[in-house]
Amino acid sequence: MVDLPSGHDPSSGPSSDELSRRVRSDQLLSVQRSVRAVVPSGMAVGCVTAGVALYASVHWAGPSAWLLLVVLSNAYRAHVCRSLRAVEQAVAGMDERELARRFRRITLSSLLSGCVWALLPLFCDSENPSETLFFLTIVCGVCAGSVIFSAAYAPVPIVFVTPALAAVTAWLLHAGGFHHNALAAMVFVYLCTLVYASRRGERAFRASSRLKNEALFMAAELQRTHAESTRATRELDFRANHDSLT
Repeated sequence: MVDLPSGHDPSSGPSSDELSRRVRSDQLLSVQRSVRAVVPSGMAVGCVTAGVALYASVHWAGPSAWLLLVVLSNAYRAHVCRSLRAVEQAVAGMDERELARRFRRITLSSLLSGCVWALLPLFCDSENPSETLFFLTIVCGVCAGSVIFSAAYAPVPIVFVTPALAAVTAWLLHAGGFHHNALAAMVFVYLCTLVYASRRGERAFRASSRLKNEALFMAAELQRTHAESTRATRELDFRANHDSLT
């Protein structure tokens, strides 16, 4: 049964602030689970990408340092969204300030990870189109995955994809030429599309969560009303079949 806030009139439904807090709690839990799910794949893709960079580079220091940043950023994301059952159970009772603090930490971890992926175009070389195509494809792929797995809260995927795709766009413009400039325009359109998809996904999640919490509140109200009706019926039946004088 859903606990009702004290001093709230049950017949009027959940208050706007209470309903908003419940929706934000659902968002936080969804984002935590999504980030935990995407960290292992991010580590795997980072290792493969670093391997290709090491193979294509004369110096090993750059790819090795980048791989270290990938490991550290993913470790921080995993720590921020660590799987603690006690924490997940406590989310339902968090106030708006605590929820906002946790959202900021998760958003910061995603921004740091996106900045690490934004360094990948540094390994691109217009004279080696095969490696360059591989690196740019990887960046675009991980950005798409970030949007898919973190649809509940738009700022998390947005701060991840923006620096990464902006770096790809900047490298293509710096490389120059008609084909690079056209591809840069397409990457910018891709970035705008991912931002739009993130915001739309968050709106859909919030609408679904709001309906779910309203339904839970109504179910709790029906259960409470049924219990009170049953208790009143038993009391009337007792009074009808018992003489108070004898």
